[in-house]
Amino acid sequence: MKKISYLLILAFALFSCDSTGEEPQTPEVPVDSFDRGAMLVSYADQFIIPGYTQLNADLSALKSSKDQYLAGSSSLEDLQEAWKSAYMSWQKVEVFNIGPAESELMTFQMNVYPTNVTDIESNIESGSYDLTAVNNNDAVGFPAVEYLLFESETLSEDATRQYLSDLVDRMSDLTSQVLTEWTSSYRETFVNSTGNTASSALNLFVNDLIFYTEKGFRANKVGIPAGIFSGGPLPDRVESLYAQAYSKDFSLEAINTIQNLFSSGNNSLEDYLIYLGNQELATDITEQINDAKSALNGLDNSFYDQVVNDNTQMLRTYDEIQKIVVLLKVDLLQELNIAVDYVDADGD
Repeated sequence: MKKISYLLILAFALFSCDSTGEEPQTPEVPVDSFDRGAMLVSYADQFIIPGYTQLNADLSALKSSKDQYLAGSSSLEDLQEAWKSAYMSWQKVEVFNIGPAESELMTFQMNVYPTNVTDIESNIESGSYDLTAVNNNDAVGFPAVEYLLFESETLSEDATRQYLSDLVDRMSDLTSQVLTEWTSSYRETFVNSTGNTASSALNLFVNDLIFYTEKGFRANKVGIPAGIFSGGPLPDRVESLYAQAYSKDFSLEAINTIQNLFSSGNNSLEDYLIYLGNQELATDITEQINDAKSALNGLDNSFYDQVVNDNTQMLRTYDEIQKIVVLLKVDLLQELNIAVDYVDADGD
């Protein structure tokens, strides 16, 4: 009888919603007394805005170095070093696919790899291209600039030099735009969104951190090249394919970012877990991140060479990173009463 009554109530509720034409609201999950606002201020002011500020400065330096190189007043080596510095800074902000970066599809414009050499050369040959178009996502950003600086044999030609200039200018302009949106308006939106719904700031931020750890870091940097999702290793899928000496540097910068977002600053996720009485989980996450860092440190500077010469170590490193993913995606989300907001399609 209770079951029938429940079904009638549910049907009435659904009918009532449909009859008004209103969409059902995302339910608010009860929030504990931890200061989520202060936590969001910490993330905005100690990590997100400083991260974009540094990237913006490094891309401005890359743009200046590019202009000097094209004018014949600096060396290719100087330009390559400026590219590396900016790419290192990118590792600190790629995780923040929220707000302006999400609306501008920044990750797709900055770091789709491997870059598509055919598309790059086709754009250069035609001289007509829209760098913001979706079909050019794999022909722009850091990987495309990397190809031109470290591999292209046509960098002396005017069309190639123009494409390089356009790429760097686009990256600089996009980053400046995202930073301006954060400092002018979005910061206030972010820090004041203190509820516990699927669309509130902390829930989005935590999901972005986990998504990046699982996909952008674990899968893209390690798992795909190691062949986890294919029939065998794919060394040509590594990040920094043409500047191979930097693969490990970029990955270590990425995992340092993950660790800092978990445990550094005021009112961190680690602090939140301790507040909730789960010091054990906080310790487990920290220790596992350190284990994964140790595994990364044991790899060759070139992940391409690592996959080709001893892929077993890449596979072991993947396993260590996967343990972080489980702790964050299962245990952390459960403890914080946050639901995962993205679809997991690779069976883990």
